[in-house]
Amino acid sequence: MQAGSLDKAREDETTADAVIAHYGATGRWHQALDQAMVRLDHYEEDSLPAVRHLLMLGRLLLAANRPSTARYYLERARGIVLDHEWYVTEDPELAIGLATALHTSGSPTTRRLLDVALALLVDVDDEAAARVRLLIATTTDGAKPYEITRQPASSALALSGDGNRFVLPPSGSALRPLTYRLLADAQEALGRLDEIVHRSPLRSLWARSVQTREIQRSAHLDGVHVALREVLLAYLPGVKSGQAAESDLARYVRSTDLVLSDSTSAGGELLQEMTAAATDARAGDGRHRSSHDQASRNKVVRRLLAWTRQENSLPMLARLAIATCYLQVSDMLDAHAGHLGRLYLGAELVRGGLLRAPWFPLSTWIDTHHELYQEQVAQVAATGRVDPFIEFFARGVVNICRSELALLDDLCRLRERLLAALPARRSGRIRNVVTAVATVPMINNRYIIDHENITMRSATDITAALVDHGQVVVMGGARYGRVFCCAEALQMLVKPDAT
Repeated sequence: MQAGSLDKAREDETTADAVIAHYGATGRWHQALDQAMVRLDHYEEDSLPAVRHLLMLGRLLLAANRPSTARYYLERARGIVLDHEWYVTEDPELAIGLATALHTSGSPTTRRLLDVALALLVDVDDEAAARVRLLIATTTDGAKPYEITRQPASSALALSGDGNRFVLPPSGSALRPLTYRLLADAQEALGRLDEIVHRSPLRSLWARSVQTREIQRSAHLDGVHVALREVLLAYLPGVKSGQAAESDLARYVRSTDLVLSDSTSAGGELLQEMTAAATDARAGDGRHRSSHDQASRNKVVRRLLAWTRQENSLPMLARLAIATCYLQVSDMLDAHAGHLGRLYLGAELVRGGLLRAPWFPLSTWIDTHHELYQEQVAQVAATGRVDPFIEFFARGVVNICRSELALLDDLCRLRERLLAALPARRSGRIRNVVTAVATVPMINNRYIIDHENITMRSATDITAALVDHGQVVVMGGARYGRVFCCAEALQMLVKPDAT
């Protein structure tokens, strides 16, 4: 690598580390993990920088209360260090930090690393050797990991019973003129988004793209922190990897599939599942738990379903804004129920005819403006006045629609560049796959077989050609069961919020 290129690479790495540190310091673990995982394939697999990055990723996952996945990446780093023992003397702090993180994750492999580190450091670095001896004295294989406190779901809003003055407005309620004007702007923005997506070459997979991002953001609001890369992996057929997130993610994927399969009829089913999810939330996991019993939850769900679908003079968007607030102040958003409630509201946009498909990322809007959102909800609960919240919601719809259209435009331009790089003789199938990786940037051969109805050999030929032309890269350097990623598309999807 030339000197200028090396300096640029170091500058990019420093910037990325600063962004990751910022997201970690502000508790936005899902976005910190995005930035860390995007860089996983930037390093030579067995290099010292790769070990350092795996350690950083493991520590992030521990901080995000995901010790099982942290252990997967930390044990990868441990294997590299044991294969290249000189890394220990090159960077003793790395070996000590890795051993500490492994023990915290509950890994049974910590002692072997410490023994190797001590043997290598004993005549080289007395201080580091003493620290390793201390770790050996306090660490045993198979030890229970240090207690990790689970963060409360960030969607929870603490309200006393006496402090909640909010009720669903009766039919015929009027709003102030400014509210109606902003709602009209929001409905126009949704119509524009709907029409442009419908005409886009990416339309067939756009709902999947939106809802994949929604899973990540909605899970974060519920206190489950995953990278977008992990959600994309969860949707690929036949992927069995330690990279998969804990079982919590599977619940979000299953619920979202209800909306992707049939948005117009999913609402009632989602609300029924929402009450069950709230009831089944695991005791003692440290997340926000509802004070309502099952009968109370069912009553809230029935009331909301009847109110959103009754004849009402309020515009559809106003009713959905009010429903969003009602679910929040009704204490329904504990654990997985929060995600189901947000899915329900998105499905209602389709059922109400405002969108052809679930193309509006509601959870992204809430996550991006979370503190202000909580303040607005608290104001509604305190005063009972809904106009300010509806106006806030309407402005958010307009801004999110603009951001989605800008992202769609960027990805369409990327698709055109990728197609232009293909030889003219290439068939329509490989062009379909290029469209797919520009929309949902991770695929595997099984995905191509299922969507293009072709043989494994044909699918393998397509991915080999895409790799040869630089359209995709192989993730993790695996020889079998490969996953392919369009790195530029993934970067566009995980770039810092600008909304």
